[in-house]
Amino acid sequence: MILLAIFATSIAISSPHSTSPAAIPEPRSDERQYENQNPSSSKNAFLNWCDKYEVVITLSAAIAVAVFTGLLTLFTVKLWQSGEKHSERELRAYLSITPGRVLIDKDKSQIRGAVCVVKNHGRTPAFEINFLFGISVLPIGAELPATTGKIKENMAIFPEAHLFPNFWAHPFTSEETAKVMEGKTHRLHIWGQATYRDAFGKRRITRFSASLGGKNFTDNFHAVQQGKPLLPKFSWTFEDRHNDAT
Repeated sequence: MILLAIFATSIAISSPHSTSPAAIPEPRSDERQYENQNPSSSKNAFLNWCDKYEVVITLSAAIAVAVFTGLLTLFTVKLWQSGEKHSERELRAYLSITPGRVLIDKDKSQIRGAVCVVKNHGRTPAFEINFLFGISVLPIGAELPATTGKIKENMAIFPEAHLFPNFWAHPFTSEETAKVMEGKTHRLHIWGQATYRDAFGKRRITRFSASLGGKNFTDNFHAVQQGKPLLPKFSWTFEDRHNDAT
């Protein structure tokens, strides 16, 4: 029995179909060396490629950095300009021109011009304020002619302050005055523009256009003739683009 067991064991060891661990061949020494050296070979190949194209890689990186820096600078400048424009809009001077009392020659019963109220609604002063204007008795709906009057005094006005310039015109005839008093076909028009420089050194323009006629003007006109106190104000009608500012 012992001899049979020994004989069976020897057959199992020598059989090519055996699944015993003793039957699995070990890797050869050259195969183990290839497996160990393969990662190093890939690394060396990559380093060799980097050395070969070093100039291209460096140039590409420099271009990328330059483009990124340029875009960053551009966006920074845009942001700064946007903030500067916002500050100007918030702080700059804004002038309005509102016609007030009509200048009437008491002795001759003639219209001689008008007093306008100029106000600075902004938060910084306005400088070098000058005016181009026109005053005429015109048919209702007529186009305004070119301005002929000038006031060039380089005035200045601080925030929330007022100016009261007189806008003088040639004496109107009694017929023209009567048409304004009636107010059905003609009205007294005043129009023009104020130019000024704001605190940021930019030239600005405010346009104005208004007209007057009818009972309110007649009551004020008679009050002047009779030496009575004027009514609180003349009722001007503001036309298109009145106080249109740039």
